[in-house]
Amino acid sequence: MQTLIQQHDKAIDSWREKELKADYEAIHSTPVMKTPSPMEKQAASLYTRAAFNKFQDEFVETLANPASRISDSGTHTTYRVAKFGEVHKGHTVNFDALEVKAICSCQMFEYSGIICRHILAVFRANNVSTL
Repeated sequence: MQTLIQQHDKAIDSWREKELKADYEAIHSTPVMKTPSPMEKQAASLYTRAAFNKFQDEFVETLANPASRISDSGTHTTYRVAKFGEVHKGHTVNFDALEVKAICSCQMFEYSGIICRHILAVFRANNVSTL
């Protein structure tokens, strides 16, 4: 039992050390931007480094995932977002232009807190430049 407790304590100490190191890096360094987008710069200041790297991957993927308008009713527009040539694997994004809010069928934001490529593609199509 004592060995188990010692291993647990070592694991907790290792986790804390990794967290402290990540915090230090996030505070004292600037991530490399892949685009001149103000949205990417804003995300770098909002997210932790690990979360920003995931956001950045999603952001870059918007270039290969165009948004196609499928219905429009005033301030609410529905888009289909899919990778070029993979329309059957696409996701539906509902965009509210008045509130500048979007909800995607992939639910990545609800699950991980990181905005998905599908919503980012819709934002790009609507000239939304900040989060």
